[in-house]
Amino acid sequence: MFPPDLTAADSVLADMAWTAAIGRTHFAHRAGLVFSNTAELKESLSDLAQTEVLNDVPVKDRGKMVAFVFTGQASQWVGMSQTLYEREPVFRSILDRCNQLILKERGVSLLDVMFGQGDTYGLLDEAAWTQPAIYSLECALVALWESIGVKPDVVIGHSLGEIAAAQTAGAFTLEEGLRYASARGTLMGTTRSDGAMVAFFASNSRVASVVNELNSSSVGSELSVAVDNGLQQVVSGAEKDLNLLIEHFEAEGTKVVRLKRSPAYHSALVEPVLDDLETQINEIVPTPTPPSLPLISNITGQLLSKGEKMDANYWRRHARNPVAFHKSIETLAEMGVDVVIEIGPHAVLGPVVSMNWPEAASSRTPKIIHSLVRPSIDAEEQTFDTSGGFTTAVAEAYEAGIDISFESLFAGETRRRISLPGYPFQRTQHWVPVSRRRRQDKGHPLLGVRHESPRGETMYETDIYASDPAWMVDHLVYEQVVAPGGLYGGMAVSAAFADEAGPAFL
Repeated sequence: MFPPDLTAADSVLADMAWTAAIGRTHFAHRAGLVFSNTAELKESLSDLAQTEVLNDVPVKDRGKMVAFVFTGQASQWVGMSQTLYEREPVFRSILDRCNQLILKERGVSLLDVMFGQGDTYGLLDEAAWTQPAIYSLECALVALWESIGVKPDVVIGHSLGEIAAAQTAGAFTLEEGLRYASARGTLMGTTRSDGAMVAFFASNSRVASVVNELNSSSVGSELSVAVDNGLQQVVSGAEKDLNLLIEHFEAEGTKVVRLKRSPAYHSALVEPVLDDLETQINEIVPTPTPPSLPLISNITGQLLSKGEKMDANYWRRHARNPVAFHKSIETLAEMGVDVVIEIGPHAVLGPVVSMNWPEAASSRTPKIIHSLVRPSIDAEEQTFDTSGGFTTAVAEAYEAGIDISFESLFAGETRRRISLPGYPFQRTQHWVPVSRRRRQDKGHPLLGVRHESPRGETMYETDIYASDPAWMVDHLVYEQVVAPGGLYGGMAVSAAFADEAGPAFL
């Protein structure tokens, strides 16, 4: 994946990458490097040469169960995925389809909202736009991953992210999922304006206990533990009640983080819109079909049962019930997932998965890969990946042993094969010593194979080694075989008997 405005030198590098990807065998021990010019390539190769190999097990010898984990709200940022949209035809086609539907319904371009263009400042953080924007981006990312041969074995979404997960699993078409995400966002945007969400870095039992005490002691308090992220709990409700909760935990020294402005999801404050939400989903998907891929539900943290449908009642409960993400991670571990690919605008869920992976799990902590990463606000921070992080994600997937369809990775580019150096084999011979044995031809055990010449002469042919017959090891002189006289005598007598010459004397 290279930008379209390449110099002649950069074009040769692109051809080199193409040739290495398409024209070479991909071995079990492998590395993927991201670069955009010669200097970056040299630096990456130098770093690779100095890297100590910590694991001797080839990636091809490891299992590769891949999970797609879909990020929810609060991961959005203005400009997200714009580079991929400009470079990747597959990604662009999905976003264009989504944009056409939203533009027709609302008269405003979804792409303008996502990329911060036109008179759309601030809209991306409004629920009515956040939800269809994240959904569309995630569906486009899935299409891009699948175009290069990477498909999930199981999917899981975090709150809003479960809509795109359901679309990936076949429970929604692209347009059905978008209509639902759009309707859901619009309805959530009409909930009380004083709703908010706060993350508390404490156990679920501890936070739930304090929330219950506060709800019991404060008139009108309707706080809810909205998300169980394991080491972190997200509480949702009215801002004035959340402030009391914040004071309590900060007094204990507990870390507290206010989330980006959003409605009070998964709390009592969304209940007034649940009837309309259920009506909308019934109109959008009157006859839902079960997912065709394993899907872990936010409601239970477990796999949906085979044949279970995600109907309107399911999505109603999904919007109100807490997100059981910690339990979902445990389910991933039980399934033996090796690679987790985060589908979303930024690296949000990957660290949560790593920190909460069960220590007693039969599988080790999976490889975490982020499809996109928000650019650092530090302008001096060096990055070789100009794709927004996707190229790095592909390199990491390749290193993890996932097969990549590199032809699709260079879609839209005109590349050519060039001559590349061969592998620098050392060509050192290593002979393996083996014990020599006599031929297994039929013949006398001592004389060997009998031959008769045209003149009537009889000859016997056999091989004698230091290790065969076994007793020859007793007749070695300076590691050389010295056949005893008795051997020759025995052979002569055996030959006489073989010719039925009568008694033989030695």
